[in-house]
Amino acid sequence: MKSIDVAAVRRHRGTLRKNFKEPFYDRLPARARAFAAAVCLVAAFICVTMVSKSSFLYVFHDGNDVNWFLTVGRGIVNGLVPYRDLFEQKGVLLYMLFALNYAICGNQLYVIYVIQVLCGAAFLYAGFCIIRLWAEYRAALFGTLLLALVYFCCRAYWCGAGEAEEYCMPLVAYGVYVMLKSAKGGTPVTCAQAAVCGVFSSCIFWIKYSLLAFYFALAVCVFAECAASKRLKEGFVCAAAFVGAFAAASLPWLVYLGVNGALGDMWRVYIYINIFGYAGGDSAAQKLHDIGGALLEVPQNFILYIFVVFGAAYVAAERRITRRAKIYYFAVLLFTFAVQCVVMGSIGYYHLAMAAFVPPGIAGAKFCVCGICAAVRSLFKGGSKGLGLRQRFAAFYPAAKERGERAAARIYSAAGGAWARLIAPAMCLLAACCLVFGNNTLDMFKTRAYYPQFTAARIVRELGGEDADVLNYKMYDRGFYTVLDEVPDYYYFALNLISRESYPELYDGQESYVRQCLPDFVVTEEEVWRQERGEGMPLSGYKYVAPLHYDYIRNNIGKVRLEMCLLARRAADAVT
Repeated sequence: MKSIDVAAVRRHRGTLRKNFKEPFYDRLPARARAFAAAVCLVAAFICVTMVSKSSFLYVFHDGNDVNWFLTVGRGIVNGLVPYRDLFEQKGVLLYMLFALNYAICGNQLYVIYVIQVLCGAAFLYAGFCIIRLWAEYRAALFGTLLLALVYFCCRAYWCGAGEAEEYCMPLVAYGVYVMLKSAKGGTPVTCAQAAVCGVFSSCIFWIKYSLLAFYFALAVCVFAECAASKRLKEGFVCAAAFVGAFAAASLPWLVYLGVNGALGDMWRVYIYINIFGYAGGDSAAQKLHDIGGALLEVPQNFILYIFVVFGAAYVAAERRITRRAKIYYFAVLLFTFAVQCVVMGSIGYYHLAMAAFVPPGIAGAKFCVCGICAAVRSLFKGGSKGLGLRQRFAAFYPAAKERGERAAARIYSAAGGAWARLIAPAMCLLAACCLVFGNNTLDMFKTRAYYPQFTAARIVRELGGEDADVLNYKMYDRGFYTVLDEVPDYYYFALNLISRESYPELYDGQESYVRQCLPDFVVTEEEVWRQERGEGMPLSGYKYVAPLHYDYIRNNIGKVRLEMCLLARRAADAVT
């Protein structure tokens, strides 16, 4: 028997690979996935670095929500318990992320920046997997870069970045992937997938539970499909896996709150007030106004919603997806939109949840663009006499589709074996687009002198010493506790979106602090000072120290003039 020269075989294989220029990531599926994950990580790093105020390119994050979260995280590191000791209305898992940040690097948001990059990369990779259900590998990679541009540069990527929605987006995108993979392949959702969705749902619950609207609708649709397919037992097994995983992942947070005696406070602050505490005093006209404002965010996120519509159209036209599966997809999409983007209110970052439905639109963009071209041509060409628009569209669509396929073929032919080298210039283009279209880039190279928070911190330390305490009075947490590195001594340490009619305890509590002159210094809005500086008003025991004015640039769209002021107790020295 003739022996085999292994070294010669290996050299021959290497020669073949060199001749055919087969890249290493095409040789094994695992390498292809690893290369795609690396592309997603680099794209997320570029985008988050450019558009998030948590990155090292920004000297300070002056967004309200991030400073709320960091204040509570600072309190956790110093022994306080959310809901029991500090009034704030997000989930304890979110606060733990910011507590981790404070424990490692203080008030610099470097850990949060890394978490944002990882969450962005995970979202992009989930989007890649969704696009890959229909697109070829190379097209899916460049489609993922388009997804990065749409996601990180949309208006919904809001106010400095770092909002609760960003940490939930990869978890929601995974659910969309599971739903579409099952629909396209005609296979049921497995128990393992249901368990993973349960864990992800638990994480969402302990970050911001309004985003559970997606998983609620998805769970109902999966169970309905099992019932309709006469697999009711399988449906109950999946439901048990989902609920069991949800409960198991929730156990650490329940134990933490229970040991610290904060379960009742969590129920009151995080659950009850979030659901019922915003309804009081709102008239029907106000609610209609809020719904109108929420719907106005749709055209302001035009590109995002174009791809959402493209994705819905592509799923509706996909022949390999059953009619019931299409109904489920539309039900989940519309329910998520109704709860998260309409019922919740008119705040821009609520719409970020819809980015999970963008990848199907990128996968079906060629189909939709060809359809639009055929529709326009059928309107203006006229076609044969006596034919209706539907017949004319049917006549023109194959030609439009053929042209689209020829154009794609020419692009692939021009790229040839060098397509991977196009990723580097594509990344550069992505960075340039983030610089131009990103929401926060006008604040990128501002110095500390621009932000009055640092001026206030200097004055407080000069006049009151290191032990002086400050209260954000009837104002959002704009970072004064952060720059002072202070843990608030007051349960109601800042105002939030709750009205006095809905929850008077918040306003009464803050007024009681200043009536008793408990804080050494108060930071408030100039308008509040003008209203309350008279005798008998809550702020009558304080005197004006310094103005704290600056132009807050929201999403690079417009400037909001913030007129705040620093006040000191009358017993303390003051400067003018």
